[in-house]
Amino acid sequence: MARLAREKRADDELTPRELEVARLASGGLSYEQVAARLAVSAATVRTHLSAIYDKLAVRKQAEMVSLLDEAQ
Repeated sequence: MARLAREKRADDELTPRELEVARLASGGLSYEQVAARLAVSAATVRTHLSAIYDKLAVRKQAEMVSLLDEAQ
């Protein structure tokens, strides 16, 4: 049940921009590469990822990737 709730949060609680950042980062891109693709700074990418981790209640990128994969 908790896993289902976490999967739902991945799609429902993230903003469209956060989802975009999360998907690019989960594809193996560095902060700098994500920033270049989105025309923002690497600091902005870090800020988005911090918010994403908080919303999804994860601490590692691998956990975020797992939730995104399961939510698709």
